[in-house]
Amino acid sequence: MRGRTRVLALTVVALGGIMLCSMQLPSQAPPGGAPEQRISIADAELMDASRSRAVPVRFFIPESVHPMPAVVFSPGGGESRDAFDYLGEAWAKAGFLAVFITHPGSDRAAVDELGVQALGLADLDTRPADMTFIVDALLSGRTGIDEIDGRVDVERIAVAGQCAGSTTALALAGLAMPTPASSRESWLHDDVRCVIALSPQILGGAPDSRSSFSPTAWASVRLPSLVITGTQDFGWMASVRQSPELLRLPHDALGSVPKYLISIEGAEHSAFTDSVPYYPSGPRDPRHHEWIAEATTAFLRAQLLEDEAAVAWLRDEVLEDRTGGECQQESAWRPQDAGIAVDMDERFRAAAAYSEQMGGTSVVVATVDEVLFEDYHNGADASTATHIHSATKAFWAAAAAAALEDGLLDAFDERVALTIREWLDLDPPSGKRLITLDHLLTLSSGLSQDVDQIQGHETGADDIYDYVVNSLRLIATPGTWFQYGPSHYYAFGVLLERKLSDAGRSIDPLEYLEERILDPIGLVYEDWVHDEAGNPHIPNGCTITPREWIKYGQFLLSGGNWDGKQIVDADILSEMLLATGPNPGHGRYLWLNRPGGYGSREAWEASEGSMGGFIYHDGYPDLYAAMGAGRNRMYIVPSRGWVIARQTLGDTSFFSDHEFLSVLLSGN
Repeated sequence: MRGRTRVLALTVVALGGIMLCSMQLPSQAPPGGAPEQRISIADAELMDASRSRAVPVRFFIPESVHPMPAVVFSPGGGESRDAFDYLGEAWAKAGFLAVFITHPGSDRAAVDELGVQALGLADLDTRPADMTFIVDALLSGRTGIDEIDGRVDVERIAVAGQCAGSTTALALAGLAMPTPASSRESWLHDDVRCVIALSPQILGGAPDSRSSFSPTAWASVRLPSLVITGTQDFGWMASVRQSPELLRLPHDALGSVPKYLISIEGAEHSAFTDSVPYYPSGPRDPRHHEWIAEATTAFLRAQLLEDEAAVAWLRDEVLEDRTGGECQQESAWRPQDAGIAVDMDERFRAAAAYSEQMGGTSVVVATVDEVLFEDYHNGADASTATHIHSATKAFWAAAAAAALEDGLLDAFDERVALTIREWLDLDPPSGKRLITLDHLLTLSSGLSQDVDQIQGHETGADDIYDYVVNSLRLIATPGTWFQYGPSHYYAFGVLLERKLSDAGRSIDPLEYLEERILDPIGLVYEDWVHDEAGNPHIPNGCTITPREWIKYGQFLLSGGNWDGKQIVDADILSEMLLATGPNPGHGRYLWLNRPGGYGSREAWEASEGSMGGFIYHDGYPDLYAAMGAGRNRMYIVPSRGWVIARQTLGDTSFFSDHEFLSVLLSGN
């Protein structure tokens, strides 16, 4: 047990095929508190007959608590049930039954035998299945251990985990698991009350690589959550070293639930375990275990025991004060969590009043499945359709995802010139042959914008698609320069049209968008601009009513699902939210609220050190948006579970995204 003086007696007994090792630990009195519980430790293997799978567990059992609230813990990949004894002891001494799982196949034994390649996406099914099995065993009183069965408080169950184990625990709290690795749409467990995520997994290498997790995955978490990370966590990942704010993402992207964040200065990935690290790591600071145990125990007391002192400990950020800031503590404590009513309608009405003052015509706020608020002003009503201008661009993010899923487009790195062959056959050869699909989607193709010819003005080309193919110049090396403008979108339109033709489908890009996205979600637009040759305007063509437009935001917020049917693959759709180009504030045809990002001009950005991005400066880096002239806006805020649409008929240049969202998100 790594040098602790703990064991008074040790016995090994076989109970119905379960091997049990029990150890009794002495009690101590914490300063200023009630005497700690005397506890025992039991190791066992529980057999899940439905999967023919044995699940090793370690129980930390408080002796005199009846019934016992319980917390079930999943270790990180390459760790086992014995890697977190410091937490088991702390929780059990505080009166909680603490249950630590080993996941065979991704535990320390697997890593010792096979190396880190033993850790794979297959565990995205086996791990939550293991945890569900153990939770159900506690609830049914069928662990086979007399000291436990019949003593568990079935109304007070929490789940917790570290790294991949955090993903496991969050899955039982509602986390949207990756597909196709996960065979289940949801592992949400109705009997779990709260979740603790230590050193949680983040986007797999984001913002510059493919992710196993959607940036919106955490928005579906339905339970109060505590996230603890360290400023040096995942230090071996280049993306984290480059963008340390990624460590906050699992917290910031959580839905509209009570949530708490603690970031420990200098804490590495190994700070959360007891085991010898198998990955690069420096020496541990013993204070980190003390702080983690204290914070998690306070959270369990607050959520499972409704302990008012523990609630105040979390809300008042006591640990940050006591550690002199070494533990940065944030509380997204909401007044309604303490029974204090908050009138969200008041915020909605204030935001609508701001929109009206700035010349807007409507504000609609919705969740995935219902409209929460709508207001029409300056002479508009629900039937008023407005030209949303460049906010149209966001529709093509879903169209691109659908075309990738359908095999019309091969990959993000496919060369556009292999389809627009006029660019391949230029003499002398042109750098256009280097343009990829991703360059078009991230507005970094290097093509000239030629706004007068292709923006749709009266001086525009009669056949915009022909102009894009034959007249656009290359003014920068593809992939090196973010340049806002329409040419990237029209080039995408030509690419998609030709791909459809090659597949034997005589439809234009807009008809494909309707067939794959708009019709399945029941979205009907009022009008769509076409050029003289009949080509639909890709970046700026749509006129639509607010109630119809909000459907598209609900579709995005749900990860491409509509009425229980998956319209577009959620993983591919989530890749539209990765900032793979030169501007961290722009993904693939969607604007992102990432720190360091900027808008259509580099001067349009948040100040250095802002928690959010150029759209909303004070946080919510998970927020993304469609943005058009006149300040037509659609904001998707996964961590709040909201879609917000704001429309206007004219120029409202004095409208501020940050001010509008401050009213909605913070009440300011």
